Amino acid sequence: MTTYQKLNDLKFMMLATFLGSIWLLGWWGNRTAEPLTLEDMCLRGHGEVCLQLGYAYQSGDGVEADPKESLRFFERACKNEVWSGCVQAGQVYASDEDVRVRSMNRAISFYKQACSEGEVVGCYHLGQMQWAGEGARANEFLAVEYFSIACESRHLTSCFYLAVAHSTGRGVREPDPKLAASLFEIVCEDGSAEACFNLGRMVYQGTGVEADRARAMALFQKACDGEMEQACVIVQAREDSSSDEALNEESAL
Repeated sequence: MTTYQKLNDLKFMMLATFLGSIWLLGWWGNRTAEPLTLEDMCLRGHGEVCLQLGYAYQSGDGVEADPKESLRFFERACKNEVWSGCVQAGQVYASDEDVRVRSMNRAISFYKQACSEGEVVGCYHLGQMQWAGEGARANEFLAVEYFSIACESRHLTSCFYLAVAHSTGRGVREPDPKLAASLFEIVCEDGSAEACFNLGRMVYQGTGVEADRARAMALFQKACDGEMEQACVIVQAREDSSSDEALNEESAL
């Protein structure tokens, strides 16, 4: 389970406690009232409850796992303006084979809705689909636009792809190596071995940043510590003075 889902689980527990308190107060005043189920709360417009029910049916947490029910609640959450529900629905349509409703067009639609409402994970997924040509003809320029939107809100995977774009010239008319180096550094500091490796290459070659082979080797070592095989090859090659050749052969871009 991701950190994002764990945080949502905590929110769900707090929300369930709150809703339970509301029901108890209502029951005390009207003991003939029937208690509302979480599904009732969802159907009455409580989007956060819909989202958590979607997660529950997705993971089988407290209920029998049911991909179709999970999708139904994610869509309901989206309809009730819980934009992360749109992202989750999009992911189901893009990848969940159990639901047998794989539809890239519907995935794109949900991602666009989320992105337009400020849910930057939706922007990231749109960027990924445009970058890879999933559900539509590849358009790296449009992908970079979506990655830029998400990176501005510090979605670090988007920042990594934006750095790749500017370091390789893919999807940009005017590559900016300095921007690429600064973005790789931010993502490297967050623990991405790939970003450390790519920053190491730029530092080693003096591209967009001052050349510094000692610093580059430290970055390669950091990437190697992150279990990136390409970086370990370069670190190992340093001992026999063949790091230039290894660097030319190994790339994470």
